[in-house]
Amino acid sequence: MSDTSVNKIKVKLVGEGNEKWPMLEILWDFFSEKGVKTVFMSVGTDSNPHADLEIAETLGCPLHIFEVRESALSNWESVQTILKSRKQMETTNDFLTNVEKKWVLPKNIRIHKELPSPFTGTAILNGTSYPTKDVLSCAQDCISSMALKEDQLRIDILKISLGNAYELPILQAVLTSGFRPGMILINWSNLPDENLASCITAGHLQTCGYTLFAHYGNHFLYISNDRCMYEICSWHVNTIDNPMISEIVKDCTNPSRQNVTSN
Repeated sequence: MSDTSVNKIKVKLVGEGNEKWPMLEILWDFFSEKGVKTVFMSVGTDSNPHADLEIAETLGCPLHIFEVRESALSNWESVQTILKSRKQMETTNDFLTNVEKKWVLPKNIRIHKELPSPFTGTAILNGTSYPTKDVLSCAQDCISSMALKEDQLRIDILKISLGNAYELPILQAVLTSGFRPGMILINWSNLPDENLASCITAGHLQTCGYTLFAHYGNHFLYISNDRCMYEICSWHVNTIDNPMISEIVKDCTNPSRQNVTSN
């Protein structure tokens, strides 16, 4: 993991054990204007909950867990119980280790028993059919539970750790629905440089306005930069191979731009 990311903003690791994620050291500063109203959507479950809890603990915001697998749901319900009692349960497992040390309000663990998707229906995961809900409705559920207004509909932090390459349709659905989270964390089932589907999705993500800040193993941290490369050209043009590349080359060979650069 590199800490010499864009603009020299330092990156640290959050989480516990082997389940660590890269995160901005200035996470609170990044979301301070929203603070407790930050909409944090976490899809799927890591081998332990500490990265999710540390993010929610830093911001004081609700943690919206979207999960359908019974074992994971049971673990998150146990997390709520531990946070309420402030002590470990008599019957525990590795997932719950040190959860009692986290200062997250139990009411701020919001469990949604469906998976975000391009559509409301069902999806097959590990051979089992699970309920899905369209991304717009998922976001609406989040802001409704936080008593935010409809004009505040958004996703501020999106974290996906589901496996089975299910991050691909979820990410596509989020972007296609018009959401641009300020921060996206992805546990790639297959690394983008080693798998075509992941490569296409990662390329699309960075082309439509995100910068890869850091990665730790398969855990990648992306930050919105508000520069959608797709918007610099017309996609109706059929006289060139790629309108976007053509616009970039044109800009680079523009004499006025060269003069500005040389100055």
